[in-house]
Amino acid sequence: MESLKNFFDRKFELSKKDILSIAITAVYALITIILVAHHEPFEDEVNVWMILHNLEGFAMWKHIFEDGNPPGFYMLLLPFVKAGMSYFCVQFACWLSCVLSVFLLNRFSPFPAFLNIIITFSAPMLYVYPVIARCYSLLPLLIMLAAVLYPCGGNSGGDSKSRNDEIRTVLYLLVLAAIAQNHVIMFAFAGLMFALFVYQHFYKAGERRMSVIAAAFIVFAALSEIVLQCATAVKTNISYYRFNHISLESLKSVFSPFFSCFFDISSCSLFSGGIDKGNFIFYFSLFAAVLLCICFLCCLYRKNKIFAVICLSAILFPLYIYITRYSIILPYRVFAVHLFFAFFLWIMLKKGEVSLSSVQGRILSVSALFLFLMSVPTGVKTALRDFRGTFSSAREITDFIKNNIPDDGKSILVSPATWQGTTVAYYMHPRPVFALNGKIIKYIELHHGALENRLAESGITKGKEYIYIVASKYQREYLESCEYTFIYETQPAMIVEEEYVLYRIP
Repeated sequence: MESLKNFFDRKFELSKKDILSIAITAVYALITIILVAHHEPFEDEVNVWMILHNLEGFAMWKHIFEDGNPPGFYMLLLPFVKAGMSYFCVQFACWLSCVLSVFLLNRFSPFPAFLNIIITFSAPMLYVYPVIARCYSLLPLLIMLAAVLYPCGGNSGGDSKSRNDEIRTVLYLLVLAAIAQNHVIMFAFAGLMFALFVYQHFYKAGERRMSVIAAAFIVFAALSEIVLQCATAVKTNISYYRFNHISLESLKSVFSPFFSCFFDISSCSLFSGGIDKGNFIFYFSLFAAVLLCICFLCCLYRKNKIFAVICLSAILFPLYIYITRYSIILPYRVFAVHLFFAFFLWIMLKKGEVSLSSVQGRILSVSALFLFLMSVPTGVKTALRDFRGTFSSAREITDFIKNNIPDDGKSILVSPATWQGTTVAYYMHPRPVFALNGKIIKYIELHHGALENRLAESGITKGKEYIYIVASKYQREYLESCEYTFIYETQPAMIVEEEYVLYRIP
């Protein structure tokens, strides 16, 4: 009882860094939760919730496995969705992850305060990760946790390590497993960091502790699952089925939007608008982005060749995927590069391999600073655009349908592609929206046959007076050529795929 009394009698004093970290995190949390509250989700955001909500047991896990996205994010959200929580639980989890990562950054990073603040309010941290609720939103927290927990000691065997160090090592490995299970683009980073750990701690230091061995096996299992899942997904998911050979044209089509996303989010495949790609500002900014990356990697190579190879491989691996399998460039994938740079700079400073007062340290920190800084304007602009305007027009088109097309059994709603209709189906529930294959859209379906027109043979059109087609605006010309009756067109939206038109047959 006396020890318990002493515990409660202790005075907890906050340092200036504690107070500053809490203050910055509070401001960040307030700004981002307002943005989250005004954000309208698009297809990829609601898809995870739709899968968990509409599928059960083996069918759910089979779809997740064949779809190609690692199950880590699904496993995190599964209990909440199955407990009946709304889509907001997905948004909250992603937002909370970013808030916690901002606190870790400002409280525990070895960076100067001004660099922490720039990172906090850069495009990835201000808008992309906290607002767009996808699995990538967990990456800032996971990578910063990996930096905090990274085992810097050279010898991890025997009794020389304390119990706390053993726990930190186990937690570090579990975080690596979580990073691997976040998305396939993280495979090279997580795999190579795990290989480095195995070499340093098992091969060189002779690690024998069972808890560390068990945690290492979990990382190995997480990485192995990714390999098996990818081998399956390229055969079952139509987005990955085709292999594109590397050419100058394919390199240009990927590298240009990839690096231009550093300073202009709208230049990627997701958003409409953006800087004119033919003017001087665009090419100057593109050159600066590439140059800063090269400077950082060159300085990293001079100080730690292994880290440089891992960092470069972590960047090139997803680029290879974009070039050969899936050429859609998305900002939350692009900004993983910034997280890699922050991680390796953090570790270098933590290990004492470089100092901020040295030439190499200054080049590394300045390169990282300007990479994050150049993203601030586009982050602020996009956040304000989302706050003031329309991110997705799915809610608008569903409101029109609900108010003008009665659910009296005389008509059906059809979307030409499941990725166009998923958000509409989310808002229209329980009224069904059908895919061309005659199935009710319950999530994004990308298996073979998902786009085949089987409406007639499915029997769902029998006895119906009208078929209403809900499609993206870019399909309007085709729908007009079919002489369908035009009904409605939504206002412009930030997401190109989710500006809608509504047509009627006959």
